Amino acid sequence: MPVLSLNSESRRVSGVRTFCEVVVRQFSSSYMVCLNMTRADLSPPNELWLRPECSYEAEVVAAAILAWIGKMECDDGDPWFILPNVGETCYAAAAIVRERIGSNCHVVGICHSDLDRQYEVIEAWSSSLSALAGVSPSIVKKLSSRLPDFCGRIRLLDCPVRFSSKPCGNSSLVGDGPIELLYVGRLEKTQKRVDRLVGVVQALLRKGVSFRLSIVGEGSFESALREKLREVADRSSWDGACFYGVLEGDELEARFLAADVFLLTSEYEGTPIALLEAISLGVCPVVMQIESGVSDLLVSGETAVIVDQGDVEGMAAAVQNLDAERDRLKELSDCARSIVAERFSETSCRRKLEEIFSGCVGVRPSVPEEGRSKTHSGWVEAMFQRLQEGPKAGLAVYGAGVYGRKLIDRLMDEGVGIAMWVDSDSINWGLRHRGVLCVNPERMADGKVGTIAVASVAFAEEIASYVEKLFGESGVQLPRIIALREKSRRF
Repeated sequence: MPVLSLNSESRRVSGVRTFCEVVVRQFSSSYMVCLNMTRADLSPPNELWLRPECSYEAEVVAAAILAWIGKMECDDGDPWFILPNVGETCYAAAAIVRERIGSNCHVVGICHSDLDRQYEVIEAWSSSLSALAGVSPSIVKKLSSRLPDFCGRIRLLDCPVRFSSKPCGNSSLVGDGPIELLYVGRLEKTQKRVDRLVGVVQALLRKGVSFRLSIVGEGSFESALREKLREVADRSSWDGACFYGVLEGDELEARFLAADVFLLTSEYEGTPIALLEAISLGVCPVVMQIESGVSDLLVSGETAVIVDQGDVEGMAAAVQNLDAERDRLKELSDCARSIVAERFSETSCRRKLEEIFSGCVGVRPSVPEEGRSKTHSGWVEAMFQRLQEGPKAGLAVYGAGVYGRKLIDRLMDEGVGIAMWVDSDSINWGLRHRGVLCVNPERMADGKVGTIAVASVAFAEEIASYVEKLFGESGVQLPRIIALREKSRRF
C-alpha cells in the first residue's frame, strides 16, 4: 500500500509537516514530496525534494512525482494513495498524477484548518478525490455541509502527536516560584493573534502575579511583539519575555517540560499540534474559545481553562487562579493528558487512515474538468486588473508563496517590470523567481517603491499595517497599497 504525502510547508515547523512525518513513520511503503526546498540534492531515499521554482506549477510538480514513482520498485497491483494536504498546487498535482496512473490511484483530501480558503480548494478539486477527512469534528461537519455528495466518505482524522517517556511538566508546582507560561507557534497577528499576549502580560502585572513568559516561534509580527513586550517590561519590574526562535526535537520538548501553562490566543485553528504536544507533556492549557480544535477537544474546568475569544483579562485571571491553586493546575493537566493519549497517538492515526483507504476501494472519481476556476488564478487575475487602474512604476510584490510567484509571472508576461519582491519570512530571502530576488521588506523604504501589490489573502491586513508602520517610521511617502481582503477572495 504505497502512500504519498505532499508537503508544501516543508521548510517550517507546522502541523502539516508533523502529520506527513508521522505518515512516513507509520507506513512501510510511504513517501513524501517536499515542496519549496532550497536544496534538492540532500533528500533521503523516501523523499522527493523540489526547489521553489519547481514547486508552484502543478504540471511541473506532477511530472516530477510521476518520474520519481516510475523509478520505484512497487507491486503494480498495489493501489496508490495520495494525500495532497494543503494548497491548490498540491491538489492540482495530485489530480494529474491520479489521472495518469489511473483507477489504481486514489487521492484523499485532508482539511487541516477551519479556514474558508482550505474548504474552497477542496471544493474546487473534489471531483478528483476518493475520500475526505477533517482533523476536527467541526471541520468534518463543515465539509459535509459544503460537499453533500461525499456523504459517507468524510471521516474524522485526529492529528497525531508523539508522546515522550520523560516526566511531565509543571516544574513550579512545588514551592512559590513564578508560574511558567509558554506560547509555541507562528508569531503572526492574523490567525495566531499573538498581539494578545501583550494584553495578557499587562493584566497579569496589574494583578501582581509573579510569572515568566517563554515564546517559541517566528513570524511577521515577531519584531513588533518584541518591541511591545520590551516597552511593558521597561515600565514595570517584570524581566520581560524570553524569545527562543524556532525549536524542534529535544530543545522544544525541554521548553514544554519547563512550563506550567500553555497559552493559545488563536482566532481559528484546525487542531493545534503545539497544544496537543503541550498537553502530552503535562502542560495545563489556558486557551481562548475557538470552534475547531478547542471546543472539540477540551472542557473548561475539567481539562483546561477556556476563556472567551479575545478575552485577555479572562486569560490573565485564569493564570492568576492557577498560580494560587497549583494542585488544581496539575489536576487539569493530568486529565487533559489522558484524553490526548487515548485519541491522538500515531498508531491511532494509522488505523484511521487504513480505514479511510479501505473505503476508497471501488470509488472512481471523475476526471477534473479542464478550465476549472482555481483560487490562485482568481486572486492573480483580480490583482492584475486592480494594478491596471494606476501607475505601475516602482512596483513591489509582497509575498513569496504560490500567489506571489504566479502574480510575478502574470505581470512579467505582460511586460510589467518588478522593482522589488519581498516577504516577511526570512526563510524566503534569497530566493529567485523569474530573475527577481526576494528580499527583506525593509528594503522597500528606500523611496523607489511606488506601488505595493500584497500577494497574500490571509495576511493582507497585517501586511498593510506593517507597510504603513514601516514607511511612517522611515519618513518616506507611503506607496499605493493594493490588497485583496479576506472578503474578496471569491471570484
